[in-house]
Amino acid sequence: ATKKAKTQLVTEGQTAEEAEEVREARLAAAEEAAQLKAEEEAAAKDAAEEEARLKSEEDAAAKAAAEEEARAKALAEEEARIKAEEEAAAAKAAAEEEARLKAEEEARAKALAEEAARVKAEEEQRLLEEQAAALRAKAAAEEEARLRAEEEARLAAAEEQRRLEEQAAAAREAVRLMEEQEAMSMTEEEEDEEEELDDEDWEASVRLANELQGATSSPIGGDLMDELADEMLQMEMNDLSAEEEDALGRAAREAVRKYEEEMAMKSQMKSKRKKAMSSPPPAAEEGLINGIEEEAPAEAAVDYSKMTVAQLKDVLRSKGLKVSGRKAELIERLEMS
Repeated sequence: ATKKAKTQLVTEGQTAEEAEEVREARLAAAEEAAQLKAEEEAAAKDAAEEEARLKSEEDAAAKAAAEEEARAKALAEEEARIKAEEEAAAAKAAAEEEARLKAEEEARAKALAEEAARVKAEEEQRLLEEQAAALRAKAAAEEEARLRAEEEARLAAAEEQRRLEEQAAAAREAVRLMEEQEAMSMTEEEEDEEEELDDEDWEASVRLANELQGATSSPIGGDLMDELADEMLQMEMNDLSAEEEDALGRAAREAVRKYEEEMAMKSQMKSKRKKAMSSPPPAAEEGLINGIEEEAPAEAAVDYSKMTVAQLKDVLRSKGLKVSGRKAELIERLEMS
């Protein structure tokens, strides 16, 4: 192309030097343009590289920021997880502690209730034992009083019998003496002059002697007693004064009155003793004799195995028995009772 341009220049009438200069100028311009282009390209390349570097730096910074954000997010998530685990662990521990405290409180309440029930059962058992002991003591005292009353009544009856025997003997002796005195000293003339002894007094004396004789020994035969009464009623005292006869009559009437009072009192005492012995003692009315519960009338057998423990304990309490132990022991205790 240079040769062609040179040829053209030469052709156009220029000199070779001029053409060379033109050519060199053109070459210089082309080189300068090429240099400028190269510089522009280098500058563009540098600019592109700078832009790429900046972009790379921006990408790296963005990546670093993203990584930092991811790390921060991960750290926050980890912190949140740890916090959640700690809160869950704390809540679980608090719930377990609360449940433990509640269980301990319930156990203490149950123990207190059982202790209260045990103390109450022991107190009830003690009261039942005291009541049974009191009933036994009362029954023993009543039995002792009854025996003492019977002994006193027996002694009183023996003393009464002895006194009646003495009175009967005294009455018989008085009658005998009166008969002897009348037989020895009475005459018909004196009989007319003497006042007769009151028939009522004689009848009372004879009746007293007969009754007293019947209380101590076998009674006098009916015919013999009638004859004696008739004979004594017809007799008259000869040696007794009027005052002595009055005194004798009063004594006979007093003896009869005392005898009738004593016989009435004795009859009342016998009826009272009979009534007291026929009536059941108070302890028996309460179902206890000498502190031992009387057996109830035979009833249909009870199947204790079908009862609950609470029902078995109620039955045991009603019988004054221990309520502790297993169900089998409670059933055995009831069956033994």
